[in-house]
Amino acid sequence: MRITRTIGPLGLALALCATLALAGPVDDYRAGIEAAKKGDYKTAIILLGRAIKSGRLPPRILARAHLHRCRIHTDHSGRLRLALADCHRAVSLRPDWARAYFHRGNVYLDLGRRRRAVADYTRAIKLDPKDADAYDNRGWAYQGLGRYRPAVADHRRAIALAPGDYSAYNNLAWLLATCPEKRFVNGRLAVALAQKAIRLRREPSTLDTLAAAYARAGRFALAIRTVTRAIALLTATKGYSRTRLAD
Repeated sequence: MRITRTIGPLGLALALCATLALAGPVDDYRAGIEAAKKGDYKTAIILLGRAIKSGRLPPRILARAHLHRCRIHTDHSGRLRLALADCHRAVSLRPDWARAYFHRGNVYLDLGRRRRAVADYTRAIKLDPKDADAYDNRGWAYQGLGRYRPAVADHRRAIALAPGDYSAYNNLAWLLATCPEKRFVNGRLAVALAQKAIRLRREPSTLDTLAAAYARAGRFALAIRTVTRAIALLTATKGYSRTRLAD
């Protein structure tokens, strides 16, 4: 005889209660994400915080909630210490999640802790070898450390993995145009890469990079004209986006 477990009325009631208890925090989590998409970051932080404090989110969703709040703190509130705490929590909840290490690397980079950033990007790459963003941002961190050879290699790898993304073209062009070590300087290639970045995304930072590339190539009139356009666009957009860091 096969014995099958059944759920009686009491079991159904308990299951319903558990579902309703979970629904509140999950609803807050989802509403927080929607608020962030609409640019209402204050509300997003409140809702995500309430979901996190409930203590009733499943671990995977809880990790996501911490990471979403981390990104809001990093990109919009500038509260990097809080962002770092959220990233630590996301990593502890999901130690095999590449994006948690990637975003913690971004926070470390913003804090000027480049070696820690490199370590986290490296961990992200080991978990997801096709993560172009992690290669690109690790390359930017290497630039800050004066390690130009691995920086060039990382930006090239990012381009190979995501040829339609402007960021790695822009970052590599900047390195080739401004590197203090002459063996890595290449004005002509910097111009070509910067022009490619602009075709993919025209904004102050890509124009700024192209101006630097023109100057390195000795094309000073074009450099002046381009940086003037960058300033005009910067004024029109009333801000400067963090374009040398992937989202």
